[in-house]
Amino acid sequence: MLVRTYRDDDFEAIVRAFDATWGWELDTDAEEKQALAAHYVAGAVAASNYTRVVEKDGRVIGIMCSSIQNMNDARYRVDPVTYLLVVEETKKRLSRTETGREILTFYDRIADINRELEEELRRNALDWQAEMTLLLCAPDKTCAGVGKALVGDLFDFMGQIGVQWCILKTDTHCAWEYYLKTGWTQAVSKPWQGQSDMRAFAFRKAVTQSN
Repeated sequence: MLVRTYRDDDFEAIVRAFDATWGWELDTDAEEKQALAAHYVAGAVAASNYTRVVEKDGRVIGIMCSSIQNMNDARYRVDPVTYLLVVEETKKRLSRTETGREILTFYDRIADINRELEEELRRNALDWQAEMTLLLCAPDKTCAGVGKALVGDLFDFMGQIGVQWCILKTDTHCAWEYYLKTGWTQAVSKPWQGQSDMRAFAFRKAVTQSN
């Protein structure tokens, strides 16, 4: 299992992994599911300045995107322009249907609640210098050490450049318990407005901790 820097030709494999993970929840056609996956993955890659993948037997089976403050090493990121164009193109595609518009509204709500989580962290004087924004592995490779390898790689790198604290944002719709089991602390939590069965979390972890 190889952890390496993301390349442009990894994109389709990651889009397929995202679709396989989340697409089954959508009552829509394969083309729209593909647009959803490409929209989300392209946005994450465009915003990341440390993007790594796991490759095994020639297949890309996982990705980790992160945003590290004051880190401008071009070796670890791609030119965001291409990915921002994908975001715009897929947004237009999704805007044409009711299901697509619902997806975009949901993503806007995620962005809103993420900003609220950050505001709460600041109010509580809980600082951070990095954020892990996406951790995804192919569904047939869960529990195979992919996530552990990617997170370990990120924390090793952050330790080398002096990062002290990393955060991530997630919710009860995702595999949030994984982070509690791997040393992350639930720093703040907020309910989803209009969805009583969902909560959003910001987790925080010291870079010096074991991963």
